[in-house]
Amino acid sequence: MNDHALAYCYRVGSATNVIGRPPRLMHSRELIPSGCRFASIYAVRREDALAIEQEAGTAASFRGTVWSRRLWVDFDHAEPARAAEGRLNELGLDYVVYTTGNRGSHIGILRDNAPSHVLPAQDKKWVQENLKGADTGIYWALHLLRLPGAIHEQTGMPKVELRSIRGKSLILPPIPPRESAVFGHQGARGGNVSVFKVWEVVSLLVPDKGQGRHAHLVKLVKALQVDARTDIDTARMVMIEVNKGFEEPKDLQEIENLLRWAYKGD
Repeated sequence: MNDHALAYCYRVGSATNVIGRPPRLMHSRELIPSGCRFASIYAVRREDALAIEQEAGTAASFRGTVWSRRLWVDFDHAEPARAAEGRLNELGLDYVVYTTGNRGSHIGILRDNAPSHVLPAQDKKWVQENLKGADTGIYWALHLLRLPGAIHEQTGMPKVELRSIRGKSLILPPIPPRESAVFGHQGARGGNVSVFKVWEVVSLLVPDKGQGRHAHLVKLVKALQVDARTDIDTARMVMIEVNKGFEEPKDLQEIENLLRWAYKGD
């Protein structure tokens, strides 16, 4: 087993986790036997895992060192997923393909990069440049992904492996120094003020189905920007997680539109 797999822990949970509550973390070898249905696509060091379990805010603001054996790519539709496989075959890369339990696919690309606080940014940049149509909103430290065998809530179908293609490991190019500065290293003990201690944000973490999905998310994004004064990446994480709580979540592009409106005036 890879040494990192022993030293690093994954966030676990469900699609309906209440954001703002401290998450649980565990080693990869414990995930399937324990019956977990979701786990983060990145793992964190054990010392950071202990701190994250103690306070919910550290999970949202965490910018510390993370690691994963594979670069996971999420596709909502079959056509871009097929195109992505064609691209990976051209590059001769090692990858596995799973169903999501619904219409989409999860593709895991074997990647040979060291643990780093900029690894999610490296992954996102590579996917944007090489695999069109992928969901690039998943590349933050503790984003959850359905585990193999887990049943999809809407379809009743499990996530299963479709195929495994042998090849070489992907080695991601480094993030240029100017870009990496944007992702300044922030561990779980960094001392940032938690967005979950700002009442205007806390009051909006559970979807209010009475006032409507759009109105609720508009209030939330402005609370994150104005009251919590958080950065756009943390706001994106919170918005995506709260959006999952609606019976019919908004498309991720609509979330991006709200973020641009609030943070960039678009």
